[in-house]
Amino acid sequence: QCREISFESHEELLKVLHELHTTMKTYHTYWGEFRTAESKLMLAESQKRKLELSIPPEKLTKRKKFRVIEKDIEKRKNKYNDARTKALKARNDYLLCMDAANAALHKYFVDDLSDIMD
Repeated sequence: QCREISFESHEELLKVLHELHTTMKTYHTYWGEFRTAESKLMLAESQKRKLELSIPPEKLTKRKKFRVIEKDIEKRKNKYNDARTKALKARNDYLLCMDAANAALHKYFVDDLSDIMD
């Protein structure tokens, strides 16, 4: 019976740790997507600034290249915001899961192991 109880508590602990690992991988994936979207947005904004400096302001809005860059910036801002939201949600899930894993570890080492030893 003691082995059965220790096996069940160990399985429960492994399940929680596996869930933590999964949420960590998800968080790192979404964080990478966010960083990529951020760098692409910064690149598009720097292209716009260069174009603004090279062309007189009165001719700027008539240029097709400027309008294309503005459209691109708008598209990249949307992708950036979506990626940021996904990354923040994944971070929150990861933090919650980490807290649950810490609680499970604490329960295992403080409560379950002492019960098994007795």
